[in-house]
Amino acid sequence: MQVRRIVCERLASILGVVKRPSPSYSEKPTKTEPEQILDEGFAALVEHQPPKTDQQVLVDIRNLLRQRASFDEEERNRVRTEARIRQEWMLAARVVNRACFVFFASTLVGVTVVFFFVFRLHH
Repeated sequence: MQVRRIVCERLASILGVVKRPSPSYSEKPTKTEPEQILDEGFAALVEHQPPKTDQQVLVDIRNLLRQRASFDEEERNRVRTEARIRQEWMLAARVVNRACFVFFASTLVGVTVVFFFVFRLHH
């Protein structure tokens, strides 16, 4: 992983590829399966339980909020990790794209110059 990053950053700097800032993900992600289970579990908990005391309800709400916070933190970490990996691969793709362009352009110019001199000297 580190070797790929070092090679890509070195090649990027040599080829003049600009590293773009990571995109911000401000839109709310769709609900994951654990979140849906949590929401359904909360609905089932509310509908099918015998009446509870205020203290029991508050404890249940606190536990649900802790679970929800845990799920949200996991989702944020997953989105950050995916964004970082996506950014690294996009940098690698830009480096390969630029290297292919340089190779193609230099080959095209070289072949054109060779043909020009061959035809110029032949006549």
